[in-house]
Amino acid sequence: MPVVAQAVDWIRTHGGEVGHPEPRKALSVALLFTSSALRDVILIEEPWADCGSGGDVDDLVEELTWVAEAYLGVDAD
Repeated sequence: MPVVAQAVDWIRTHGGEVGHPEPRKALSVALLFTSSALRDVILIEEPWADCGSGGDVDDLVEELTWVAEAYLGVDAD
């Protein structure tokens, strides 16, 4: 199942866990900024090592997950 379809399914069943006042819109925006960042780093090879992470893609995924959870208002614990 494509990532976007999985996200839509997730928001249908967990929308009440999202603290953002407009969960569906917030999920769309979160997918946009995370996919854009990953595309730039992986496909375009946009450097991001100056952020202090050493440029590891796994570190980027972890940070983007944290940012998306914070934006959505999801309790990560």
